[in-house]
Amino acid sequence: MNEPITLFRPTVAEDAIVAAGEVLRSGWPGPGPIVERFEREFADFVGAPHAVAVSSGTAALHLAVRLLDIGPGDEVVTSPITFVGANEVILYEGATPVFADVDPDRGTVDVDSVAASIGPRTRALMVTHLSGNPVDLDRLYALADRHGLAVIEDAAHACGSTYRGVRIGGGAGMQAFSFQATKNLTTIDGGMICVRNEADAARARRLRWRGIDQDTWSRSRTSAYRWSYDVVELGHKYAMNDLQAAIGLAHLPLLEAGNARRRQIAARYRSELADVAGLKVVEPPPGCSSATYICPLLAERRDHLVDQLAEAGVGSGVHYRRNDDHAIFGPPRDLPGAETYWTRTLSIPVHLGLTDGDVDQVVQAVRKDA
Repeated sequence: MNEPITLFRPTVAEDAIVAAGEVLRSGWPGPGPIVERFEREFADFVGAPHAVAVSSGTAALHLAVRLLDIGPGDEVVTSPITFVGANEVILYEGATPVFADVDPDRGTVDVDSVAASIGPRTRALMVTHLSGNPVDLDRLYALADRHGLAVIEDAAHACGSTYRGVRIGGGAGMQAFSFQATKNLTTIDGGMICVRNEADAARARRLRWRGIDQDTWSRSRTSAYRWSYDVVELGHKYAMNDLQAAIGLAHLPLLEAGNARRRQIAARYRSELADVAGLKVVEPPPGCSSATYICPLLAERRDHLVDQLAEAGVGSGVHYRRNDDHAIFGPPRDLPGAETYWTRTLSIPVHLGLTDGDVDQVVQAVRKDA
């Protein structure tokens, strides 16, 4: 019997293991110079003026909301098809998520629905590049500019994705990335927020360290440790440490090749399952490349296919249940695109641990009852 094929499998490079050991032996594993280097190199990679490393993708999204001073009485137009943490950060600040509908064939927000969801209390638009497929950013930013709104891009799935030749993170607005264990670029856990100006970057660094005006590393750079500091606003314990950053730095040069392999696997699924009735592998929008963190397919008999894959030893998952259907967000809205998408979507394995033989096995398992 073949070994089970998991939906996700973290990949940690040998260089990352060596780098982690060096940090552990250095005497300074906490937030410090390696984090600063990771921030610079990541900003250069995506083309952002500033990048601030944090403890998770959720922390990055939360800091984006904080940087905009969004609070009670404010609304954020957002996607219902995303990880629930993305929309919980709006609730953290006492604001209200307003769910727009999505493209029923791709799961990313429908910009026309976003426009229809804007009201007098709207402060920002938060969009998710689901599975690494970019949202229509030209139309989205034009809409935001017309209404004087900020844009937050949830790029947790989109590390290395491009929109019209520009890497996600290199455009306008703010972008929040996740480096959780299974992500394309992993620090085991961590995140990054990309911003456009030094003032936002400085405030994000302060907010990630309890609102303290000088972090411990900054106060340790001189021969005599400076113990005095001031707390200038309410902050959080969201800092990345040098151990995580060292792992990220070792993986950053490998990201493009890893993403290319993911795209290759997804292309094989798309080609070899094209003739299966009632099934379609989601593809990136024209003019874009996807990091392909997950590979969703749309199946008319989704729940049957879940069982069929499990019997064949193939892991699968649903990304995601409609967020507005969770009790925490109140009564569901009338979102036909979201309902159509989430009741059909199923993610199949696309990680770097897959051999070509594993991909064949996944294809055979999907095609079994075709």
